Amino acid sequence: MAEQYLNISGAIILSLDLSGRVCLLNKAGERILGYAQDEILGKSWFDLAIPESQREQAKNEFQALIAEGRKTADPSTADPIENEVLSKSGDHLYVRWNEAVMRDVQGNAVSVLISGIDLTQKKHIETALRQTTERLRDFSDAASDWLWEMGPDLRFTYLSPALTRILGTSADEMLGKSRADFAASGELSPHTRAKWDGHLDDLKNRRPFRDFEYESARADGSSLHIRVSGKPIFDDHGKFTGYRGTGRDMTTEVKANQSAIRAQEALMHTIENVPTMMVLFDEQERFVMCNQAYREALHGIDDLLVPGVTFEEISRVSAQRGMVAKYRSNPEGWVRERLERFRNPGEPVVHLQLDGRWVMTTDHRTPDGGTLIMRTRSEERRVGKEGGSPVA
Repeated sequence: MAEQYLNISGAIILSLDLSGRVCLLNKAGERILGYAQDEILGKSWFDLAIPESQREQAKNEFQALIAEGRKTADPSTADPIENEVLSKSGDHLYVRWNEAVMRDVQGNAVSVLISGIDLTQKKHIETALRQTTERLRDFSDAASDWLWEMGPDLRFTYLSPALTRILGTSADEMLGKSRADFAASGELSPHTRAKWDGHLDDLKNRRPFRDFEYESARADGSSLHIRVSGKPIFDDHGKFTGYRGTGRDMTTEVKANQSAIRAQEALMHTIENVPTMMVLFDEQERFVMCNQAYREALHGIDDLLVPGVTFEEISRVSAQRGMVAKYRSNPEGWVRERLERFRNPGEPVVHLQLDGRWVMTTDHRTPDGGTLIMRTRSEERRVGKEGGSPVA
């Protein structure tokens, strides 16, 4: 009966004599260690199953156990120990052991009974999880982006080190705060207020969100532009437990974009206020923009000067409306001539406008394949090649 109990146990049951030789090994022990009874009985447990680097220490602890005379009456009071053992195939197994000294009726120690639980798979999982955690922590520490978590009260419970470096503030000062606590102070514009209202509504209704941008401030008071994305987290019972997401410092990009906008505005102001007439077409010969001087000079085709209209269409309608004196009877002839110069820019061409003034037109190819046409009024009768059209 006792043997049946030993063999149905899922734990290793091992009995060693006082010299450390194996007296008993149950079925679970055979399966886990890979030894048959006749391969292990009578053999030194320490020489057979303990790694060489740990062997002497294990023998000393075994002898100390016997000398201590641990009672069998309450073996549960002994602290379990964990160590490595070797299987028959040489694999390293991690086992948690409980040990008890067995005595005869005279109270003499006769053997040591040991039960062990195989923790190998658990240890491997723990190691993999630890390595994954360390890897993610390393990535998080090195990344310019950061990770964040919120609890169910929508207050931060975790912020990765990248954010503390960017803000110049310790994590302790930020944990427990809400997203709105990081918003820049001052009155919000209607557009910004609407963005915040939408974001707070997403949080309130547990919706995922992506690329929400807002302005914050560093510890030194300088401006900071942040973009965040997040998803709500629910437990196995569907209970909301908070948010988890990422953040990115967009300050450099935002400032670069603002500088580009200012430069564009300055350029447009200059273009609008110079007397030179300018019109730009894209690489597909479609109208992009023109300045006011061009629009005023060619008011007869003002309705065509809208994005997407092709240069060929503008040229054809100009001739059909009688704006090309030389080709009033042959509009298609004008279209062919003008398209040839447009597609193969060369020397400037001087035109006589309907108002009697001369204009020099130059076609320039832009780096992106578009075409810029510049028309300048000229008092000289002959500049470059003489033409006969008031329309570029």
